[in-house]
Amino acid sequence: MRSMLLTALAGVVLVGLLGTPADAVRRSDAYQATVVTQVQAERAERGLTRLHTRGGTARCLDRTAQRWAERPGAVGALDAVARKCEVDRVQSLRFASEAGPSEQAARLLKRSSTRRPLLAAPQEVALGFGHARSAGEHRVVLLVGSLPPGPAVDPQTTRLAIVDLVNAERAAAGLTALTADACLMANAQRHAEHLARTGQLAHQDLAVVEGDCGARDTYGENVLWSSVGTGADALRMWMGSTDHRDNIVETSYRLTGVGVGYDRYLRRYYVVQVFTSH
Repeated sequence: MRSMLLTALAGVVLVGLLGTPADAVRRSDAYQATVVTQVQAERAERGLTRLHTRGGTARCLDRTAQRWAERPGAVGALDAVARKCEVDRVQSLRFASEAGPSEQAARLLKRSSTRRPLLAAPQEVALGFGHARSAGEHRVVLLVGSLPPGPAVDPQTTRLAIVDLVNAERAAAGLTALTADACLMANAQRHAEHLARTGQLAHQDLAVVEGDCGARDTYGENVLWSSVGTGADALRMWMGSTDHRDNIVETSYRLTGVGVGYDRYLRRYYVVQVFTSH
């Protein structure tokens, strides 16, 4: 998408200077690839993790950096960018130079003001790259985003623990154990990941479950978000609520599915458990 946007602008601004719009895109991509490759190599030599240049966060930073490179007056607040792109914080590095990509990469890695963010701590870092050319100069914007840490608790461990803990509660009530159903597990996981992406806490419609796993006579669902993320924490919260507890000890349920999604930015676990009779 970033390249497509660059193509449109290059066709208006740079035609006759750089050739066809496609040529402009290829040159911009080559410039970016050269700079990023040299920075990655320097990080590898220092034993640092690779910069994330793919995935949703990097694409978000890319789009912003490209817009700022093409329209310098469009610069926005870094806090807003951090929130939008789901990073802890963002640092912006900008420069305009006639230097080619190899020379520019060497300058970036030599100058302390740009070297520090690019070679900072061994934490996970995402890079957004914007490049435009005007009047013989390369205008480059780098957005360096510090990624929030991943989940401290393994989501898969929590999923399995919840099935066991719920069955322990059912056994204590003299009820039949629930069987973890592969289709319901996948359905619950998709919904949990959706909640983590959107930051919402909401139930899915029965029609969604039936669309995934076929018709169901009875259906129930428990959802929650928590900063702890363990199975024991989820069960404690649900058992402390009458409606949620009723689902756990419903006599007609036989199958279950559990999903756990993680919001890295807010550091929240979203937990979903679905129940059906068959």
